[in-house]
Amino acid sequence: MSSIDQHFRVAMRRLAKISTVSLLLGAMSAAIAARAANPQAAAEAAAATWLALVDAGKYGSSWTQAASYVRQTVAQSAWALSVARARAVCGPLQSRHLESAYATAYLPDSPDGHYVVIHYSSRFAHKIGVTETITMVAESSGRWRVIGYYIN
Repeated sequence: MSSIDQHFRVAMRRLAKISTVSLLLGAMSAAIAARAANPQAAAEAAAATWLALVDAGKYGSSWTQAASYVRQTVAQSAWALSVARARAVCGPLQSRHLESAYATAYLPDSPDGHYVVIHYSSRFAHKIGVTETITMVAESSGRWRVIGYYIN
């Protein structure tokens, strides 16, 4: 094989790698753009992931995955105890349905920011007709995290 053929093959392999990387970057950019275009859907997905931790009794992990504001203002042990108490009264989750979600830049007693307030109609073993309210905040990283969780 001549050196020209070898150079040609090396160049073609490099071009194939560059094409693959370009396709991957394009797909990643499309996913990021889709999230940015629909922040409410991204917040809802993050809330569902967080709720799975709470439903599994992983209250300490739910604190770890909460917004930095929560982690700075509430000790992990206090958070875990509070959520554990609230969920103990309700019993195990039986069903949960998204009722509503809305985006807002303003919440009382909170700095202006990007929030999504989500309401679920939930049914627990010991409580039926419960409303779970989860407030999500977009942190500077762009990641949606829980800043509030209320059971009524």
